[in-house]
Amino acid sequence: MKMLLDIEDDPGLHSADSEDEDANESSNYNAGQECLDRLVISLGGNMIVPVASELLPAYLDVPEWQKHHATLIAVAQIAKVCSKVMIKNLEQMVTMVLNTFPNPHPRVRWAAINAIGQLSTDMGPDLQVQYHQRVLPALAASMDDFQNPQDYFADEIGVLSPNQFQVDELYAGEENLMLKEQVEALLQENIIL
Repeated sequence: MKMLLDIEDDPGLHSADSEDEDANESSNYNAGQECLDRLVISLGGNMIVPVASELLPAYLDVPEWQKHHATLIAVAQIAKVCSKVMIKNLEQMVTMVLNTFPNPHPRVRWAAINAIGQLSTDMGPDLQVQYHQRVLPALAASMDDFQNPQDYFADEIGVLSPNQFQVDELYAGEENLMLKEQVEALLQENIIL
């Protein structure tokens, strides 16, 4: 975890149009992610998840944004490998991640969105059924935070209508409007993604 704390903060990074998602990350930070991956794979979920569930919340009880960021990165990294074991602690993990969504630091907010995305990918059906009513409003609120914009990534884009169709390009403002409308419609209809 100490290596994951070796990350710098450049206020210009948050408003810059940068394709480099690793900007301001040191070689220690990148090595920390790699070490965590190897450790999780080597020890397995039965060893890692109980320890992580006990130790990671303490990192969120301190004021340093780097510890919050490291915690969320660790949750995402562990979820990739240990989803079958982590499912037993899904309530705790979802709550821990969602509690960081309003964090004042943009890198922490990004890491929270990334972590909830990873949990959704690896524990999708369980997370969707049990926690969609908490996750979707948090994501919608983060999309409405124009003072602190975040980058969102999609494999493909399109228009959601009675006849869905893919498009090559969305224009300024359309992506947030489309996503927000989709989330609100799903919440109103109680449809689970």
